[in-house]
Amino acid sequence: MRRAVAVAIKEFKNLVRDRYILLSVILAPFLSLIVIGSIYSISMRQSLEEAARVSASLPEDVVVVLEDANDSLARGIASMLNANIAPSISDALEEYSVVIVFHRGFSELLESSRRGNISILVKTSKPWSVINMMRVESLTSLIEGVVRVYLSKQYNISIELLEKPIVFNVKAYVKGGELDSIETTVLLMIMLAVGIAILILGMITLQVGAISIGMEREARTAEILLALPANRWEIVAGKTAGVIIVSMLAFLSFIAGGITYIYLILPTTSIEAGGASSIDMVIQAIKPLNTQMASIILALTLHIVNSTLVGILTGILFAGDIRGALTAGSYIGLALMAPLIPDISGFTLPATLEVVFTLTPYYPPYKLIESIVIGDYSKTVIYIIVIVAYSILLIFTSSKLMSGERLVYGIAMRRPKPLT
Repeated sequence: MRRAVAVAIKEFKNLVRDRYILLSVILAPFLSLIVIGSIYSISMRQSLEEAARVSASLPEDVVVVLEDANDSLARGIASMLNANIAPSISDALEEYSVVIVFHRGFSELLESSRRGNISILVKTSKPWSVINMMRVESLTSLIEGVVRVYLSKQYNISIELLEKPIVFNVKAYVKGGELDSIETTVLLMIMLAVGIAILILGMITLQVGAISIGMEREARTAEILLALPANRWEIVAGKTAGVIIVSMLAFLSFIAGGITYIYLILPTTSIEAGGASSIDMVIQAIKPLNTQMASIILALTLHIVNSTLVGILTGILFAGDIRGALTAGSYIGLALMAPLIPDISGFTLPATLEVVFTLTPYYPPYKLIESIVIGDYSKTVIYIIVIVAYSILLIFTSSKLMSGERLVYGIAMRRPKPLT
């Protein structure tokens, strides 16, 4: 026991003495919540402001459509909401982002002590957006409150008896097509899985790329690498290809894990609904994505390539050995992950912040897949161009830096200690 304690003390002293490990243990966790939380809080504040704005009054970009223009009850509620009234849903969606539809027979249902039907159509480019969800929730609360007040005055009914007079049917309107709540939930699951894939694969490939350089320096084979009859671009291309082959194992493992979850774990945790299990609903909802799956896999592959190149560049600049590669990879990976957090969480970022994040290597692959999923192919082309431009820039920069003493010793030009 005494020997074990002595070894533990020795190990503790060795680890604390190493500044790379000390910085990783203390600084990385401290910075992680500050960086990620700061970005997350911007989106959360935006969502809360939107919810407060909606709960106070009906926003200007919200319009009401009456399927029965002679429905006095529906018209009276719309008047209490101070809402603009559009002649049809198609006309309303051209000018407004949210359409509240009072369906035909609305009055008859309420007068016969049944719940009235109202649909809320939200025109959006991101149906899983948290801002949209909070906005719709505030809208439904506002409408229900107005309906209660109106009915209590119209029919002399106590407000307490009007617990839930309305059934809301919320749909997202994306690129000319409607998505129901189940389809929106499935899209949320898909984009969450994509975001997790980008984070996990990005961290793995970045660190493997950095380690590939750290191994060369630790094994003192960097000089041999430079002596090979190959130019710097060929060395970068060869290293990238080798790392990608290893990293693709992680990609295949991630896909295998997803398939295992869908077919083995999900059925055991699902609740039967309407005669169809949740796995059936998921499979049915993702069928339209079958034609886009090749594009999504290609986008993830491009992400792996770029992340590998970032790792190799990180290794060239900062990795003195394998330990240094892991440390540098952790910090660089954390910085690159931060811009993705709000999007993965379903928030809508301000346009200026989104442009800035597009200049980071992990953000464009996620937005590329998002544009493929919702069918916004004009943005798809833009993000492909950005990703390809990143690849060219990273290859050029890495090949320029992978030369002579810089490859052997790193950016600090660490000289080997003289032999004694």
